[in-house]
Amino acid sequence: MTRELHYLVLNPAGNVTVVFLHGFMGSGEDWRPITQGLPAEYRCVLLDLPGHGCTPVRSDAAAYAMAAVSRDVMHLMERVAPGPFVVAGYSMGGRLALYLALEHGERVQGLVMESASPGLRSEPERSERRDQDEQRAMELETGDWEAFLRQWYAAPMFESLPGCGERFQELLARRRKNNPRELARVLRGMGTGAQPSLWDRLPEAAAPSLLVAGERDAKYRAIAAAMCVLMPRASTAVVSGAGHNVHFEKPADYTTLLRGFLDGLRGTAAQPPQHPGTREQQ
Repeated sequence: MTRELHYLVLNPAGNVTVVFLHGFMGSGEDWRPITQGLPAEYRCVLLDLPGHGCTPVRSDAAAYAMAAVSRDVMHLMERVAPGPFVVAGYSMGGRLALYLALEHGERVQGLVMESASPGLRSEPERSERRDQDEQRAMELETGDWEAFLRQWYAAPMFESLPGCGERFQELLARRRKNNPRELARVLRGMGTGAQPSLWDRLPEAAAPSLLVAGERDAKYRAIAAAMCVLMPRASTAVVSGAGHNVHFEKPADYTTLLRGFLDGLRGTAAQPPQHPGTREQQ
C-alpha cells in the first residue's frame, strides 16, 4: 500500500530531476535556499516525509518504517518524474537516500548524502539505539516539547548552529510547527536503531555518489571516509566551518558542491571517477 506524500516541484520544465530529502524535524522547505542556487535545467522535487510538514498523518505505525517510506517516494516519482533521478538527503533523509539508491539502482543516477550513515553495524548497537529512541519518543509524547527541542540542539554536532544567528531562530520556529506525537512515530519507524545496517551493501551502490560532511562534525567526517572506501563511485567533500547541518550553515558552499556534482553527472555520466577522494570546500 502506498500513501501520498506532500511535495513541491520547482523548475518543472527541467530535464534533470533532483529529489531532496530532509532530516528529522525538517520539511521540504528546508531546501529552498539550495534550489534557488540551481539553474532551471534541474527539476527539484521537495518532499515532506511522513510525520513532517504537510504530509498527512498515517494510521499505522508500519507506514513510518524506511521500507514503507521508500515505496511511497518511488510511487510519487512514478507520477511526478518517471525516469532516472538524483537523490540528495540530509541526516535521516540521507539514510533514506542511500536505501533508495541500493533498492532502486535502476532509477537513481546519482546520490548525495550529507551527514548521514548506513546505520549501525551490529545488533547490540541497534538495540541500544532503539532504547534511546524509544526514550526520546516517550519524551515527545508526554514531555515538554520546548525542552525536547533545546536538548536536541544542545548535542555537540549542532554546536555551530547558534552562530547562524537569526537564521537559527527561524529554523527553530519552523521546527516548533511539528507535531511531537508524529515525530515520536518517526523515531520508532525511521530512527537509526530501527534501520537495518547497510554497511555490507555499500559495494552495490553503483551510482556516482558524493558524501558531504562538515569540518566540525568529526563523527560524520569519519563515517563518510569509511563509506567512500567501500563505495565504487564515491567521493567525499568536507565543508570548512560547518557542523552537522551543512546545507543550512553553509548554503552557498553546499550549493557549489551539489551543482558541481550534478554538472559532472551530465558531462561524464558514463565515466565513473577513477580516483575517489576527499575535497575541502572553503
